[in-house]
Amino acid sequence: MHIPIDGGRLHYTDAGTGETLILLHGFPLDGRSWQTQAAELSRSYRVICPDLRGSGGSSVTPGPYLMESLAGDILDLLDALHVERAAFAAPSIGSYVQAAFFRMYSERVSGFALIAGNTFADTEKILAGRGPLADRAEREGMQPVIDAYLPRYYAPLFYTERPDLIDEGRRWMSEQSAVGAAAQIRGMAERVSADDLLEDIRVPSLVLAPSDDSWIPVAHLRAVADQLADCEFLEVAACGHMPMREHPAIVTAALTRLMARVSAAAP
Repeated sequence: MHIPIDGGRLHYTDAGTGETLILLHGFPLDGRSWQTQAAELSRSYRVICPDLRGSGGSSVTPGPYLMESLAGDILDLLDALHVERAAFAAPSIGSYVQAAFFRMYSERVSGFALIAGNTFADTEKILAGRGPLADRAEREGMQPVIDAYLPRYYAPLFYTERPDLIDEGRRWMSEQSAVGAAAQIRGMAERVSADDLLEDIRVPSLVLAPSDDSWIPVAHLRAVADQLADCEFLEVAACGHMPMREHPAIVTAALTRLMARVSAAAP
């Protein structure tokens, strides 16, 4: 399914009824990364999985894609589907969009989950690599992006014990638009820290911290959870930056608990 957005269309899936959960995907992927959770959770809730602008079945438009612009696309989606409030869960770039959405439209947020997602701005090292990687993606296609991300995406054991999972990730990454990925990379480089929002997030929340995430330290996510008013903190062992595929049952169970709390808190 699609809705019109500025300059193109936004692709999404929508299943189930009840309290609404928006699942935002990571980079450089699309909404398919949530397929296991969407199938399970839509039995009890309404689950919407959009492809961010530039990803999956959504349009590639001129960039850069600022996180605020991507959040505006999600607002358009909620309005088109007549969703007044929704819980959000996201890793990676999705967590940046989620934070931008909360900053601008907090009254539309009923729950907040970081699933291998973070709130801090880029370190100088990461920021320095953004522009060159975006340039290479535009010149060479998705392979430089895959080379930069795929070897760090999963916990070490999955590279030897679950080659099927690695092949799945490689295939999904290779199917993305290199132009869209470059626009997202440049948008990520422009984002600011969302740590100032934490004390204002007073909806039911969840922070899932993978033990082997090469980008996000567990200690940082524990500190984030400590600043949230109503938060479950969950550390997942032998897990990298893709917990929804590495440990799908754990993620599904954690989101089920979150949505039960969201439902209990609903007016």
